[in-house]
Amino acid sequence: MSSQANVESNSKIKRTVKKKKEKLRLLEFDIVTSKAKRTGSARSKTNGHIRLSDGNYLCKRNFFFYLIKEGNHVIWKAKNHHEYIKRLFVSCSGKDYIIIQLFNGNFVVFRKLIDEKIWSEITHKLPDLLKLKLLDESGNEVTEQEFSYGLISTDFIITFNFKCSEIKYDTHTVWKLEDSEEFPEALTISLKYQSILLLFKNDKKTEIDILSLVEKT
Repeated sequence: MSSQANVESNSKIKRTVKKKKEKLRLLEFDIVTSKAKRTGSARSKTNGHIRLSDGNYLCKRNFFFYLIKEGNHVIWKAKNHHEYIKRLFVSCSGKDYIIIQLFNGNFVVFRKLIDEKIWSEITHKLPDLLKLKLLDESGNEVTEQEFSYGLISTDFIITFNFKCSEIKYDTHTVWKLEDSEEFPEALTISLKYQSILLLFKNDKKTEIDILSLVEKT
């Protein structure tokens, strides 16, 4: 999420590759079958990843998604260890959106162009999640251990497991708590409309403007 977390994740993957290279297990994932297999293996299934929920997959320790495909069509193939994938999100409604989270923390987003039946990267149309900073009620930036990700239909959702008091994009404050009785529960990013909403109890929603800052930061 932050640059510090990015550096730590990058250092971690470098150490893993350097010290445990012989233990690394590379996985291919097919979104058609929702199954993974070891590279070079004829088996169509492996236990190298965890299915957290429908369309949400996380690699186990020392396992990496390095290739994502749709049948015989390759959507993403890592060129080096920096591009290994630790988490994969597949839209369950038509499988028309895919989000991958690399081990360096970066996110890459794809949309399926229905007419052309190909996958197009749309990451540049969305905010850089590494620049998104979530602050707790004490004003401290939280880590990924304090929230969770999910992809439901065309919405990428960040669910808060803490009391969020402020949201920053890079150095810009884009939202700040005004009512101490109304902490937001989640933030959603519409992959289809590129709108960003904060969700509260009782179906209350607040739109926040991050996209206008994307080209400036």
